[in-house]
Amino acid sequence: SGGNKVLRIYRTTHRESWNKYLITKDIKNILYGHGGSLGQALDYFYKSKNSNEFGPYYDNVLFELKFNSNAENLIDYNSISSGGEGEGPNNGRFTGKKEQNDIFKENNIFSINLSACSDLIVELNPEVKRIDEMKGEDSQYSKRLLEFSLKHKQYPPILSEKEKQELYSLQGL
Repeated sequence: SGGNKVLRIYRTTHRESWNKYLITKDIKNILYGHGGSLGQALDYFYKSKNSNEFGPYYDNVLFELKFNSNAENLIDYNSISSGGEGEGPNNGRFTGKKEQNDIFKENNIFSINLSACSDLIVELNPEVKRIDEMKGEDSQYSKRLLEFSLKHKQYPPILSEKEKQELYSLQGL
């Protein structure tokens, strides 16, 4: 999100880190690497695979950090670099680095260095919410949810009753 919208940062992380966060409730367990747009996180969510002796498998969680303030108040848009890893906060506002990996094909996207900004994130106390997770093989539910996200240009998508029923049937709810 950007501008006058509530700031939301998305990240795909390993299930191990997510589980550690759930046990400890310490948000710093999931604040590493970079977080950015939903499209970036979805790109990593569907591409990142771990390999072991049994072959590739998905084992990750997509989560959202939702802040209580608008992005324009929390991001220093003049401090988005074209390279490097992105800096830490500048005068109490997030900085970042430009990115090109966005499943929604959006322009002008960037990521925030979560490690460097972890103290500010903790101070701002965002709501943390799991969006989706995979374990083992990719699920039909997750694939269909991504299709709906692309169709509606938002995540999680606002679904019709018919779409909700379709997803529930795939998830076995």
